[in-house]
Amino acid sequence: MKLPKLHTSYMPIKNIVYATDFEEEDIYAIRKLVEMDQQLKAAIKVVHISTKDEYKGEMQLEWFKEMLNEKVTYDQIDFELLFTEDVFETLRMYLGDTNADLVVMLEREHKGILKNVFHRDLVKKMEFYGRVPLLSFRGSNYQLFYFKQAL
Repeated sequence: MKLPKLHTSYMPIKNIVYATDFEEEDIYAIRKLVEMDQQLKAAIKVVHISTKDEYKGEMQLEWFKEMLNEKVTYDQIDFELLFTEDVFETLRMYLGDTNADLVVMLEREHKGILKNVFHRDLVKKMEFYGRVPLLSFRGSNYQLFYFKQAL
């Protein structure tokens, strides 16, 4: 039996975008991402995108950087804080502006139902967006992750 030829191409991963909510579980997911990234040596851009109503963004960013630096050693991590009314659209545009080769998100297991539903919706939208491969870590179990290849 002759197998059909697959037309695939390989693009090295140079830019990874990690979408964060500035929560402690993000730190452990980023640590796992850095472990996976040891061979790639890609730049990691940690971005937090929220509505303009969020007033503690700068303080949360500084807290998050400190916590991350205590647990993760990697010199190719940059941070961005963006405010918008449409989080998904801003993330989509950010991925294009930064030439992202991979977007990483954490599927959260929040206690707050509204925040949990909103976040899962955002992960699902990114999954169906499909222009940038999505790596999704699951909740507090950082050993489980799912990879969705762009179509």
